[in-house]
Amino acid sequence: PERAATRHELEQRLRDYLEVHPFDGAAEERLESLLRTRAREGRLPVELVEAAETNLFTWKIELPAPSTLERLVSRVAVVVRDEAFEKIAGRLSPAIRRALDELLQVASGDHRSGLFQFKEYPPEATPGAITTYIERYRLIETIGIGELDLTSLPTAQVETWARLVRRYDVKDLRRFADAKRHAMLACFLVETRRTVLDHLVAMNDQYLTGMNRRAKNSFEKEFRAIRKRSRKSLETLLSAVEILLDRERSLDAIL
Repeated sequence: PERAATRHELEQRLRDYLEVHPFDGAAEERLESLLRTRAREGRLPVELVEAAETNLFTWKIELPAPSTLERLVSRVAVVVRDEAFEKIAGRLSPAIRRALDELLQVASGDHRSGLFQFKEYPPEATPGAITTYIERYRLIETIGIGELDLTSLPTAQVETWARLVRRYDVKDLRRFADAKRHAMLACFLVETRRTVLDHLVAMNDQYLTGMNRRAKNSFEKEFRAIRKRSRKSLETLLSAVEILLDRERSLDAIL
């Protein structure tokens, strides 16, 4: 229909027939409450949009424009994320916060921050490399990250923030708000603490395996050399015995 009034009347008749309700303020509040719960569970924005559409169908509420849903999901995601940042930062002592900020500083005469060392991939397993990773683990423990409990947060969310820190430059991290910066760095070090332990176990196993292989090869090489010398000595000894026996037989024949 060209007339707006007629069009609205037909839309309302369709809603009444299908028992569908319009997406009004009450529906938005109900949906926002659901999305916050899902976001606190660690759901991604794409999953939140899907959950919104599914639940609106279930509730028999008319779907709003896609842009409206996306704005609502974005707003909820930001609010829940900031809540989580504040929650994590609130568990950090002033000493831990200072230690986290110190990791973002670049020492005089150096071109890398203290945080950079935790982003490096493990080198070849050597005693020096293993010692370095032990020192890194002790540094994390000294900061106090081992005492931080993040079990109430979705594991996927902690891992996501840790990956973001790995990609961010220290200049970007320093520009973040205090709660966001400290929370993301804490998540990064919690994940790094586990990663460093994994690397230590792997490097130790790799080094011991290589040392065992080198020792075995050295033993086999030495053993072959000893056998070769023993065989030569045995042949000399047998030749000497044969000569003596020949002389004994010759003397017996003369006598």
